[in-house]
Amino acid sequence: MKHKLITLVLGLFAMLPASIVAEWQPAEKSQRENYAAVMQLAKSAEPLTNFFAAEKLAVPEPNDVYYQARWDFLNDCYYVNPGVARPSNAMKSFLDICDENELVNHKRFEFKKAAETLGVELISDKVAFEVDGEAIIEHRDLSYQSDDEYSQKLDLFLPKNPSSDKVPCIIFIHGGGWRSHKRAWMEGHAKYVASQGYAAATIDYRMLNCATPLECLHDAKAAVRWVRAHAAQYGIDPDRLGASGGSAGAQLSTALATTNGVVELEGEGGNQGVSSAIQAAVGFATPAMTGKRKTWPNKKGNVLPDWFMKVSPYHHVSADDAPIKFIHGAKDGLVKVEEAKDMFAAYQKLGIMSELEILPDEGHVFYMDEESAEKALAFFRKVFEN
Repeated sequence: MKHKLITLVLGLFAMLPASIVAEWQPAEKSQRENYAAVMQLAKSAEPLTNFFAAEKLAVPEPNDVYYQARWDFLNDCYYVNPGVARPSNAMKSFLDICDENELVNHKRFEFKKAAETLGVELISDKVAFEVDGEAIIEHRDLSYQSDDEYSQKLDLFLPKNPSSDKVPCIIFIHGGGWRSHKRAWMEGHAKYVASQGYAAATIDYRMLNCATPLECLHDAKAAVRWVRAHAAQYGIDPDRLGASGGSAGAQLSTALATTNGVVELEGEGGNQGVSSAIQAAVGFATPAMTGKRKTWPNKKGNVLPDWFMKVSPYHHVSADDAPIKFIHGAKDGLVKVEEAKDMFAAYQKLGIMSELEILPDEGHVFYMDEESAEKALAFFRKVFEN
């Protein structure tokens, strides 16, 4: 897949203005093609990362030492160590060289954030577990909205032999602290659901540094609207849409379940006028955002950011919300299990269908497997088929 992408990017690179082609490149001829491909990818991701904007402010006098260090960082992320969860070692080496040579000014913090965001974008978008695709139809890279000339995309998975003309669809939303752009992380879940007769989608959304969780929720709602608007085309039942995710993806999924009809949370994405309501959700390691305790994303107990209450699933709970199942590790050190317990209690108080499953031996990231996908689908079947 990467080789095909590089071939395409090189074709685009050949058409770039001479001023761009003349920029710094590695001295080794063997690295120049890789460099051209990665730089074009990095520039295409600028609306998500703000890296080059931050670089311009933080590195006023870039020289060959800087450009070589930048290339070593990007090369490590994309080619050398693409399978890491975070490019921490490559990031440290890059910043150390910048500091040793006094290349970065007082804007270092903003520059570091932007560089890390770009590094995360370049590391591999890996599937957590494989599912037999023989019974699945795949539609890849479907654009569900465009902003600043950059399209947010989703992958759609359909059963080859659906049991009816219209099947439910589950939208899977990846985690990563709102700092990752990796829809393939939930592809195993989506393919499993599609192999069992439901439609499923995996989505990207904007990342921190260029957005807040409020814009992330806008994107998630735009994805729901796109699925509903295209339901007839793909054999999807627009009245049976669900969402599921882990960590940040669970926050977005449960926020979708609790904020139907909140106009100010819709954002300005595509398919305005189409409902973004979902009918069920499953959250793994859900940050309910109760604000009651020091836990992610408010782990330090600082003053809550202005977006916190707006996107809080807990503070939007009302009697007409969609059913939710919470699955949480008792040993979760990042998002305390009490967050899920509190939101489950709020649902129970209002008599809304809900379930809480606490896994006694699990921490934060336990859900990247087929067993978790099975649990999610079982709950959606309860809601949609009973």
